[in-house]
Amino acid sequence: MKTTYAKSTWEMSASPLAAILDRIAADGFTVVENCPQAIGLDPEAFRDDLAARGLRYIAQVHTEGASPAEHLASLESRLDLAARQGAVWLNCHTGKDHFDFADNCRLFAASQAWAEHHGLTLTHETHRGRALFSLPATRSFLQALPELRLCADFSHWVCVHESNLADQAAALDLAISRSDYIHARVGHSQGPQVSHPLAPENRTWLELHQGWWQRILNRRQAEGQSETFVTPEAGPPPYMPVTPFDQRPVADAWSVNVALRDYLAQA
Repeated sequence: MKTTYAKSTWEMSASPLAAILDRIAADGFTVVENCPQAIGLDPEAFRDDLAARGLRYIAQVHTEGASPAEHLASLESRLDLAARQGAVWLNCHTGKDHFDFADNCRLFAASQAWAEHHGLTLTHETHRGRALFSLPATRSFLQALPELRLCADFSHWVCVHESNLADQAAALDLAISRSDYIHARVGHSQGPQVSHPLAPENRTWLELHQGWWQRILNRRQAEGQSETFVTPEAGPPPYMPVTPFDQRPVADAWSVNVALRDYLAQA
């Protein structure tokens, strides 16, 4: 199985898209992850820009609105846009942690029906503030919805639960068994992102997350999957810690993601 490392545009979101794509390609990535509504180009022009650089596209879809109905409307419109833009994979921040269980289930079901109709693969990210904000909540959705597949960003859960998740092993096993895409950010018990995952003081948290990621890769290989996407996803401030008063980030998030990609590729 091939492990393919993707690059988010997060750290350069204010820069011209062409410059972002150029840097992604120059740094050796072959897949870009971005939000459909942030592209700012005609879908055909965006597809041409990707092809010119040898890049593929993962769409990062966020449901938004003041109600479940508004979240559903945003989901459908953004998935439609992502398909026109040529996405090869779709990843969703879905629902809200305070929506009723049934309302979030309807969002999951609608996205699955859409993906099946279009013949595309779709995962839902484990993320604070969303339906999958915690391990117990995610376990409930996974048990109720056998078709639900995850993007594993477990950095959120170690923060939400203020733990290494060892006391929720069975629920974590279930989540790993249903994870098809990895957002490789290293969190800790007091936040979703360490200062630098390769710093020695963060080794324990890196090794913990790396073990979870490897279990996902091993499972997908055993299932006969041909490729798994992994996106190193250290973010800029406020995800990246900053020094007081001058607000300078303690590390450059883009460089961190390149370094983590290189580390994981050699592991």
